[in-house]
Amino acid sequence: MRIRLKLISQVKVLGSLSIGDWGGAKYTKSGVPDLLVNFNGYFLAIELKAPTGKPSHLQLYNIRKIRESHGLGVILYPKDYDLFLKLCDALSHNMWGVAETYQFEIDDNLKLSEEERGVLYGKPI
Repeated sequence: MRIRLKLISQVKVLGSLSIGDWGGAKYTKSGVPDLLVNFNGYFLAIELKAPTGKPSHLQLYNIRKIRESHGLGVILYPKDYDLFLKLCDALSHNMWGVAETYQFEIDDNLKLSEEERGVLYGKPI
């Protein structure tokens, strides 16, 4: 996936301390986001999707649990890459609230059903 390499290099430039690249490995636990990043002391989980890809319920649930644990989690399509860079820039300036706003703006671009939104946000379905 081309966006994966672009993303990894950009996140490193912006100040990442470490990146765990788990996507698609044979022994990876199902539903774990593709990239687990320690970004300037903030935990950031990134599930990368191809333009026609769809997140599973388990992936949505895991993003929700990461957020509930005070991390940031995004499901990232290539079209939202520039918005994601704004999120990273906010984190590089220790602007958590701004980064969180970008996280939800990325969510707004997801084409999720009501049931999927319920899984992501923990709302009853």
